[in-house]
Amino acid sequence: MHNALKLITLLILFNACSPLCAMDIWEACENNNTQRVELLIEQDNTLVNASSLSSSTPLHCASSNGSLKTAALLLQHKANVDAQGYFKWTPLHKASYFGRTKTAALLLQHNANVNAQNNLKCTPLHYASWNGHLKTAALLLQHNADVNAQDDDKWTPLNHASYTGCTEGMKLLLSYGATPHKPINLFVEYPHYSQTYAQRYESWICKTFVSRKTIALLLSLIGRQKITDIPLLPKDMRNLIADYAISDQ
Repeated sequence: MHNALKLITLLILFNACSPLCAMDIWEACENNNTQRVELLIEQDNTLVNASSLSSSTPLHCASSNGSLKTAALLLQHKANVDAQGYFKWTPLHKASYFGRTKTAALLLQHNANVNAQNNLKCTPLHYASWNGHLKTAALLLQHNADVNAQDDDKWTPLNHASYTGCTEGMKLLLSYGATPHKPINLFVEYPHYSQTYAQRYESWICKTFVSRKTIALLLSLIGRQKITDIPLLPKDMRNLIADYAISDQ
């Protein structure tokens, strides 16, 4: 015990650690404990842009949780607003994914890159659209987010919104000029899996996420024939479209 205390004392003297250790800032950000974060930064200003084991900064944490006051404090102390964490996510990616609209607005006020791409080339708008965070998506679009940005799979935010059945999100994106440049994907093709596996997987996805209202909008956008002609379109989705077409007559 005595040797351990001596080691801690030496580390403190050489700034390798402090009584308020680096790990505390993550907990403080997690709990939106702004006073604690401020105290930690006063002890060691480098903690503002400290990197966790997952390469995230305190601003990533505050953005995920919607800790507005904490995020503002970090930015006031020169936190990197476009820091790339795990999989190259920026704080704005985090805020957009979780629908933290006020925090996203704060980040944008500090010149966050609204079209930042992560390792999948997804932008914050892709994630806001995927999760149906309409207010966040609208904010991003108002700040000139690329409504037709394509990720690694050539999917746009409109593809993401249609895939998860977010009809209102699709309408929002269309109002900002989203282009259904090809048949909107209700599925992803998996060349490394068997067709049977892909059909089973996509059948589950379509039943789980896609709503009748979304199908109606898809039909109005690209026509029934293009949807029903998709090779791997699951049988139950074909039936759902057929049911909608009948009920719509």
